[in-house]
Amino acid sequence: MEYTNYIDTKILLFLAACILGYYSHFVAKFPEEYYIVAASLAAYSVLMAIHYYVENYCEKESFFITKDHGVSHRTLHYPKPFLPF
Repeated sequence: MEYTNYIDTKILLFLAACILGYYSHFVAKFPEEYYIVAASLAAYSVLMAIHYYVENYCEKESFFITKDHGVSHRTLHYPKPFLPF
C-alpha cells in the first residue's frame, strides 16, 4: 500500500499557492491594496517553506514510499533514479 500523505499535503499547498497568486495578480489592485499583495507574498513564502520542509525532510528524496505490511517494521524508501542526461 502506498503512503500518499506527503503527496496530498504538497498538492494542497500548491493549490493554496495558486489561489493566492491568482488573487494577488488579478483581484487585488496594487497601488491601492498593496497590503493585500504583501500579505499574499508572505503567505506564499510560508507555504513554500512548508513545501520545502515536507520535500527535503519528510520525503528525503524518496520516489515511492510504502506502508508496513507486517513483513518488517520499517518504511521502505526508494531513491530517485540517477539520470545522466
